[in-house]
Amino acid sequence: MGGIPVAAVVGPTASGKSKLAAVIAKNFGGEVV
Repeated sequence: MGGIPVAAVVGPTASGKSKLAAVIAKNFGGEVV
């Protein structure tokens, strides 16, 4: 099972999800979709 790892950032509106997702993506060489 050597699939691509996926992380989901969930939470209420205006809680900083996009900023957190961008930081995670940058640190792990991923992208935000």
